[in-house]
Amino acid sequence: MFTNGWALAMGGAAIMLPVVIHWLTKPRPARMPVSTLRFIRGAVEQRRSRYRLRNFLILLLRTVAIALLAMAVARPLLHHQVTASTSESATVTRIVILDCSQSMGSRDGGIIRFERARPLVSELLRQQPSLKCNLLLAAASPNSVFDAPTTNLGVLRDSLQKASVRPERLRLQPTLNSAAEMFSAGDQNSQQEVVIVSDFQRANWAAADFSVFPKDCQIQLRSVAATEEAANLAVLEFTPQGRIESGREAEAVIRIGNYSETARHVRVEVQLENVVVPFEGFCPARAVTGIGGRIPVNGEGWHFGTVRLIDADDALPDDNVLTIGLQVHPQPRIAILTRDKADQIPSASYYIERALSSTFSRSTSPGIATSTAQKSIAQNDIATRNSDEAIQPGTAAPATATQASGAGTAAGTVMLLNAADPDVDLLRQADVIVLARPGRLSAETLTVLTAMLQRGRSLLYVAGDQLDAANLNDLAKSLGSSVRLPVDFFPRPAGRSQATRFLTDVDRRRPPFSIFGDELAAAVRSLEFSDGLLTRPAKDGLKDDIRATLSDQSAFLTVTAVGRGRLAVMNTDLERSNIARTPVLVPLLGELLSQELTTTDSRCPVYSCGEPFTLQLPVGEERLSDLSFLGPGNTSLSEAQRGQLTAIPAGIVWDMFSTPTAGAWQVQLEGRTVSGVVTSIPSEESDLRSIPENVFADRLSGGRTLTYSDGSMSGEERQDDVWVWLASACLGCMILELLTLRLFGT
Repeated sequence: MFTNGWALAMGGAAIMLPVVIHWLTKPRPARMPVSTLRFIRGAVEQRRSRYRLRNFLILLLRTVAIALLAMAVARPLLHHQVTASTSESATVTRIVILDCSQSMGSRDGGIIRFERARPLVSELLRQQPSLKCNLLLAAASPNSVFDAPTTNLGVLRDSLQKASVRPERLRLQPTLNSAAEMFSAGDQNSQQEVVIVSDFQRANWAAADFSVFPKDCQIQLRSVAATEEAANLAVLEFTPQGRIESGREAEAVIRIGNYSETARHVRVEVQLENVVVPFEGFCPARAVTGIGGRIPVNGEGWHFGTVRLIDADDALPDDNVLTIGLQVHPQPRIAILTRDKADQIPSASYYIERALSSTFSRSTSPGIATSTAQKSIAQNDIATRNSDEAIQPGTAAPATATQASGAGTAAGTVMLLNAADPDVDLLRQADVIVLARPGRLSAETLTVLTAMLQRGRSLLYVAGDQLDAANLNDLAKSLGSSVRLPVDFFPRPAGRSQATRFLTDVDRRRPPFSIFGDELAAAVRSLEFSDGLLTRPAKDGLKDDIRATLSDQSAFLTVTAVGRGRLAVMNTDLERSNIARTPVLVPLLGELLSQELTTTDSRCPVYSCGEPFTLQLPVGEERLSDLSFLGPGNTSLSEAQRGQLTAIPAGIVWDMFSTPTAGAWQVQLEGRTVSGVVTSIPSEESDLRSIPENVFADRLSGGRTLTYSDGSMSGEERQDDVWVWLASACLGCMILELLTLRLFGT
């Protein structure tokens, strides 16, 4: 059996070249006038026998040299075993499973494992009497050439030649189940054989179950992995840290896997749009290491690029490059929904607007956004600032905030929207919505708020009167049974005396109270709260969502995860409580919004190649026809390639059933990317260790008889080294030819 069979045909034709050349260069008789032939005839007879021997040896050496060269190029596999039926007349049903996962693209001794497997499978599909075969190409999903075993082995061999390694993991059990179903639906009286050609990578084969096959089925495992473990480095993951805003450096961690027995110093190059940043670090042997650094980002929106290992000499080059993506956000946009008048001072919306504008206002430098995190959590002594941090009634509102009581504008970071008739487009642009005395919310507004929460936006409700209790109950119903608030809210009974309440139980470990550090007790000691709502623990509610409790056991602050967003409720009347007149409100709201509510993730969703994904798009159903879809390499996707789009109340859902290649998949609206995902090689494919032979027999056989053929060192090495000996013999023939010519004096 030969790896490159075509070389034999070429060699067979080339063998005739020495014969032809020998015949063409054979000396021809020439007439010469001489006085006598007696002496010439003796000399000719003496030299003729000598030249015949010389010419025979030269012709033989040249012919053998060409034959040896052709066989060396053909790469013979002399020790290969071929599965065959025990009886020539018996009907054999054979299913061949070829592993096409990414690990089969690794190199052992300069030879790709998949190319080593191809001739083995080709031999298994050789025409034999009473033989039916089928070929299963296995990766993330099994792909059979035919639905059942067939005698048309030529088509199977053609499919084998077209097969290639796919950047996917091997989902083994569905493949085994598919082969078992073919046996069940076929001829039960035939001899059943399943032959698996793979590298038997540990991550894919550790949970193999062969009990799905009939007990009398012959199971043969053919390994194409070398016994000596292949050393490999891989870029496994790129993780941006937190929310990334335009004009700031993005912090990121790159996970590098070192699947070898020696520690390595690695160099990594991150390319994001037009920016290239080097990373480097030390990776211990047999470990996954995180390398951190900063990457400059300019401009808002989606950015895509690559992470590449530099000068990584390893077994699997494909996992040395990882496509990455991240979303760069503007400074958080905050919308305050209220029915307070713009000139009403003091009011709940006035206090909130002043507190948020001092934290989230933009820098005076053009194009540079002020770091919210730096302004809100720079020092733990922020809570002990002087009284100028307190909001005093009668001071003018900041210029960056919108002063309109109607629709509002998006010119500033903090904007006021009329809760009675809000501008839905402006509302959808907000990252955080704050409700302060919004009155009774309409059904349409509740629907928009629910959809925004489910899409990843956050909402802060400052609740103080009975309308707020009704709104919160309606919002909880609109969110559905999958979301459960930690407490139920109730208005206070009319005519009941309003006792002053204090903070008694505060979660000092988590935001927003963690910002006060050791000064928390002093900061909250003077706080007094009047009015607000009554609460009681909700059935199936999470007590851990309650961040602070008042002296009457009502919840003061709750933070609940809702879909991809968060819902926070602050139970207080800011006008009747003194918190707005203390240095507490500004850092409290700033930390709550920056650390809990404006946590829009900058990470691009990452999925494994060959597997489906579902992505909710931030676009309404009315813009469905305006969307365009791009695949890796910015190639446009047709309707058949892009999968399925489904309109739901929260927006549009994109279902992609299969991703055959690694790279970035983008959704664009009017030429601007509005969402995207990245597909990559599964990280487990980078660990090239194989399962030992004894593990199959002891733990994975499922009571079946397995035959394991180790095609590595002892077998494959001998098979692959034959070409070296053949090439050496060819060289020896050429040297002998020179020596022969010299010996005969020509």
